[in-house]
Amino acid sequence: MTGGANTKFAGSMGLLDWQITHDEERNILWLQTHGPLDITPLEAFFDEVFAAANQYRCRRFFADHRSSQLRLDPVQIFDLPKTLRRHGIVEHKAAVLFAKLGEDEQFVETICKNFGIMARVFCDQDMALAWLMTEPGPAASIPPLPFQAL
Repeated sequence: MTGGANTKFAGSMGLLDWQITHDEERNILWLQTHGPLDITPLEAFFDEVFAAANQYRCRRFFADHRSSQLRLDPVQIFDLPKTLRRHGIVEHKAAVLFAKLGEDEQFVETICKNFGIMARVFCDQDMALAWLMTEPGPAASIPPLPFQAL
């Protein structure tokens, strides 16, 4: 990450810790997690992502989960689009980086694609960033995200 980056959001729940940093030059939120990616701490994490996206008017996310393990069952993965919407995370583009791509990680990408979410999973940071910066993508300058209670 380069340029005017400031860590504005950090948190933890259970065994999951996270930091959210905004890269002003690229208008990307860098999301970094450490620990197991279970649904309960992810819900709190998604609230923080929504707050940061709204504050910075940013809808490009680089989610670095290389220090985390995906611990969602197939139903929770299938419900990820609904969970993201419930937390106000809509109309975004996300490059999701894992240490390895197993069946569950690939299923995340398939579900996102099937529900019209611009998200891809990667093991290579450079490839992930290159994809994230290509068009099409969300508009660079957008109005604040609305709160969406479902």
